Amino acid sequence: MLCAEPRLLRRPIIVDAHKVQIGFNDDEIRQFVPRHIRRLEFMRTLANAAEF
Repeated sequence: MLCAEPRLLRRPIIVDAHKVQIGFNDDEIRQFVPRHIRRLEFMRTLANAAEF
């Protein structure tokens, strides 16, 4: 694959047991962060938004 598409070497390649992510799409990269961590981050964002 890398021989056919050498430009992939300039992009991050993230792999877990069920998923492969190639590139910098923030929304898709977030799927590799555990759900409970994403939920905590979301709650912090909401709390910060409420302060404004």
